[in-house]
Amino acid sequence: MDPKSVDKNVVVQTMIPWQNREQWMELQLSIERICDGIGEDTQAITGLTENIRTSYSAVDAQLQELCEKTCSLCSDVCCMRATVWYEIRDLLYLQLAGKSFQETQVSREPDGRCCFLLDNGCSLPRDERPFICTWYICAAQKALLQEQGEAGELLISRIGEIQESRKNLEEKCIQAVLPV
Repeated sequence: MDPKSVDKNVVVQTMIPWQNREQWMELQLSIERICDGIGEDTQAITGLTENIRTSYSAVDAQLQELCEKTCSLCSDVCCMRATVWYEIRDLLYLQLAGKSFQETQVSREPDGRCCFLLDNGCSLPRDERPFICTWYICAAQKALLQEQGEAGELLISRIGEIQESRKNLEEKCIQAVLPV
């Protein structure tokens, strides 16, 4: 299909993986097996997991402040319109960090909002949300970060570090369980 011929007013619904309960449970078991199968790389994987946990803690207060200053004024709240889900990297981190999996994959409420969105923000701790919820910074938040100068740049850098550590964690887990 020619992208130029696509109607710009049509919303494309992204298929969220593992939506039914059976698939979600099977995925959880698979993630548990992968993590249980990690042998010699345990120390490296534990280090990456701890690095991710520490980095989430380092960015949480600043991101919370950005949300408090911008989200209540927003007419296009990302938690109302974005299609979000847990991906493999999120689930590997949750398992290795000893966090509980949610009962279901992220879904939308009938009004379109994320199932974890409450009146006062997200009901999940920062490091238990899908990473996109930490990674995405809207235009209003970017403007505030630019005003913060070095502190804003540091936040962006730390989010990049989380992203890189998550990638490395996934690679290490795959390497650890693949036959040589």
